[in-house]
Amino acid sequence: MAEARCITIFDIAREAEVSIATVSRALSDSPNQSSKKQRKVIEIARKYNFRPSLPAGGLNRGKAGSLGIIMPEILHPFYCGVFNTAEIEARSAGYSLVFYRILDDSQGYQAFLDLLIRERPGGVLMTGGLVENSKGPSRFEFIKHLQQYMPVVILGQPVEGIACSCVTVDLAEGARMSVRHLHALGHRRIALLGGDPINRSSSEREAGFVDEMLRFGLPVDDAPRCEGSYAPIDGEAGILKMLRRFPREKRPTAILAVNDMVAIGAMRQLARIGMRVPHDIAIVGCDNHFYSEYTSPPLTTLDLKTEQSAKLAMRYLLDPPELSGSVAMVHRLEPELIIRESCGAKLGRREL
Repeated sequence: MAEARCITIFDIAREAEVSIATVSRALSDSPNQSSKKQRKVIEIARKYNFRPSLPAGGLNRGKAGSLGIIMPEILHPFYCGVFNTAEIEARSAGYSLVFYRILDDSQGYQAFLDLLIRERPGGVLMTGGLVENSKGPSRFEFIKHLQQYMPVVILGQPVEGIACSCVTVDLAEGARMSVRHLHALGHRRIALLGGDPINRSSSEREAGFVDEMLRFGLPVDDAPRCEGSYAPIDGEAGILKMLRRFPREKRPTAILAVNDMVAIGAMRQLARIGMRVPHDIAIVGCDNHFYSEYTSPPLTTLDLKTEQSAKLAMRYLLDPPELSGSVAMVHRLEPELIIRESCGAKLGRREL
């Protein structure tokens, strides 16, 4: 038997030319000895006198260990919801969940990568700016390098060229759904408020918005688009900027906000200047956070299935599916439009 050396299940997977999931299954308590791939894995493990560590071997056997979750923050309602669900799923499988905060700063990626490799969790769930930012190659290089040491699951848009499990929501269809609803209520001047164009989620929502506006024959060039960010203050500033661009008779009669926080900022500012929601202007948000039904009026919004998405992502992390080549396995969920009072549905169809 060869002298033991420091190798991981990722080294074995590369030498055997199989997935990490196959290695993990082969080294479990009851591997399928009839499988040619699993026999090859066992031969390589014996050659190096390899013994799986708890995090590596525990992914399929529920042994104690740690998993990581990489996010830009935890106070935002979306990230808070993801972490809460992921932690419950990890704990029920016998794992602790470690929160790793990464800012959208490519200069700090290497130090953060070194930290993860040093601490070596059994796998990581990744969401936020590192996945969503479409600028530069840093995110691709970061994820590709990290995959050499541990399984990675993405909660968000798949990254082209990286084979990993991704759980996402059809944001383009969500935007189309919102436009269809507002159009059915009689709105023809519909505006998009908030979001950063380099964020892939924002771009996907805008693509769906434009598609549906064109399908109804509505002039997209006349549809106001106010970029910004994702906080209530961006909704406050954005709605004023949007209203100032047009004479009263050409102002949008409905707003599609990039998220619920931008929507409540816009609603607050509209109240300050004496405009009523939904009588003077309708608003639709996106996220369906817990507070959206407590706004005044209650906010019509898209439910992005945050809890369901986080559960699925954790299941893929705990029991990785077989992947091949550089093609990601994408599980895409459908959003749901939650109709409340801010869109004016209770007022019925109007001539606007």
